[in-house]
Amino acid sequence: MKDDHSKNFAFCMDKPGLWELSPAFDLCPNDGPSGWQTMTVSEVGDRIERSHLLKFSEEMGLPSSVANDGIDKALSAASKFEALASQLGSQKAGANRWAKRFKAIAKDLAPKVVPVGGPAPAKKPS
Repeated sequence: MKDDHSKNFAFCMDKPGLWELSPAFDLCPNDGPSGWQTMTVSEVGDRIERSHLLKFSEEMGLPSSVANDGIDKALSAASKFEALASQLGSQKAGANRWAKRFKAIAKDLAPKVVPVGGPAPAKKPS
């Protein structure tokens, strides 16, 4: 099982008493028997890509520029994980394992280059 489920979202109240959605928390990847996420993004639970996150953000009314910026900031923070974990005294094997996982996620979330006019047509069998 993965430890990524809806209880990992909450609301925070500011000093004047207004509620707002909290940042997501406790969403670290977790090795599981199926390799699937517990939560899906745009109906995808395995190898979630940037396009899935952007589709979801569009459905929520979030401008794509804001969504892309948020994804890029998260990826930037994740790229610094291994060095920071080591600096804070994490065991090297654990830090390396997580860094490897974050790099795989970053690859899935990297913008995809699509040729002008869309993807190349599939070749017909001979």
